[in-house]
Amino acid sequence: MWRALFLLALLSLAGCAGKPTTYLALAPISPVQPHSAGGLPALAVGSVDIPPAIGRRQFTAATAAGTLHVSGKIEWAGPLGPMARIVLAQDLAARLPEAKVLMPGDPVPPNGAASVHVSMQEFMPDGAGSVALQADWFVTAPQAGGLLAQGRFSRALPCGKSPAAQAREMSGLLAHLADTIARGLLSRAGGSL
Repeated sequence: MWRALFLLALLSLAGCAGKPTTYLALAPISPVQPHSAGGLPALAVGSVDIPPAIGRRQFTAATAAGTLHVSGKIEWAGPLGPMARIVLAQDLAARLPEAKVLMPGDPVPPNGAASVHVSMQEFMPDGAGSVALQADWFVTAPQAGGLLAQGRFSRALPCGKSPAAQAREMSGLLAHLADTIARGLLSRAGGSL
């Protein structure tokens, strides 16, 4: 009797083993050429807002209009919004090496820091072999909170069908967003900064 129960328990555990979970992470991407950023104030990435439908631990892809596939065995290594915030800060620091770009959690200097805010409407792969990022962004001044720069970003990149390839291209989209924000700040550097 005990042997039969033990064998049944062992078989039950073996059935639960299945395929292991794969964890993905976004990563910073070095710029082709950093920008000269003399005169910029310290810069902090204040927020990266992602819609709840895609800001989840499970890897999510659009499969058709209004339909999402949420993977059961492929997850982000951490929450997508905070991960995107860290990678965007790293991408901005690489693109603006002369500026003081603060990483999330760094202390703000006594004279303050300009704050980058990003609101994403789309940030995921689709069923057609591409990944897309659509976002509005703005940068506020350190002290008075006035607007230094703003813009709308929309880009899609081709990618492979594997989630790892899609995550790499999502990192690439964040790098392109960092390029856009850096150019927006630098175009204003001669004036009101």
